[in-house]
Amino acid sequence: MKRFEPPSGHDHAGFFGEPSSSIDWCERNYVVSYYIAEFWNSISNVALIAVGLFNCYQAYKYRLDTRFRFLGLGIAIVGFGSFAFHGTLLYNMQMADELPMIYSVLIWVYCLYLVESDSSPGSLRKQRFTQFVMALASVGYSILHVMLALVTAFQLYFTVLIVVGIGLITVEHEKQTGIYTAIGLVNWPSKGNTWNSKLKHKEVKNLHTLVRFYFILLLAGTTLWLTDQHVCSLLHNLPWGIPNPQLHAWWHVLTGLSHHYGIQFAVGTRIRFTTRRLPTTVWTMGGVVPVTTPSNAKKR
Repeated sequence: MKRFEPPSGHDHAGFFGEPSSSIDWCERNYVVSYYIAEFWNSISNVALIAVGLFNCYQAYKYRLDTRFRFLGLGIAIVGFGSFAFHGTLLYNMQMADELPMIYSVLIWVYCLYLVESDSSPGSLRKQRFTQFVMALASVGYSILHVMLALVTAFQLYFTVLIVVGIGLITVEHEKQTGIYTAIGLVNWPSKGNTWNSKLKHKEVKNLHTLVRFYFILLLAGTTLWLTDQHVCSLLHNLPWGIPNPQLHAWWHVLTGLSHHYGIQFAVGTRIRFTTRRLPTTVWTMGGVVPVTTPSNAKKR
């Protein structure tokens, strides 16, 4: 088992017994609750569950492509699986967390890759071939992962899929806004465009904002995730009695928000392609949570 803090005697005995997972995170076990192994790492998955269920409901409500329903459902399943994994630290619950992570990222890549798909024969062939490749990538990896209890290989495979998604969303962002972006931090106009040529339109500017915050939140969450692993002992020994800030739990929250921003952008680009009209983005909950819908949307 890979541990990020050497055995220190601070872990407690708990309801699910000794961990059987291949990894034990920085949060100490059964300290908060006898029934939940990693309390904060578990309850923080509420963010992922909420994002997934909302986006699934949004896809149904506004008659979006079925792919967006599966994407929302996949993220919600990741949240439930991650809650189960961190709550028990059992190997079978680890699989319920990690395998849906791979599946949901593959669906995410599918949504970005086929933004401009339609019902023409060529497009349908492309969709079927992409579905076959995604299914093969899912089934093949699942067999290896369950048999070999992969840790580093899982993280590498997941990272590669995320990078592919980043490449696709970067390309689509430039198509929609005329602006190149480097992970949301550095932005510059593409050839033939100026800052004001496209961004002067409110809804195009909203699409740009969605991508920027997708990257910023993803980068911030990943930084916390890596910090939690590499300086775990330090986080448990902060000065002035400051408790461990539970950075892995914050990673769940920030990546949940990042997923939401990214999905809203993907929804917006798909709406723009299918309706030939710019989508409408409404900023809810004090301007923090965006919701992208078709213009003059018809609801179920």
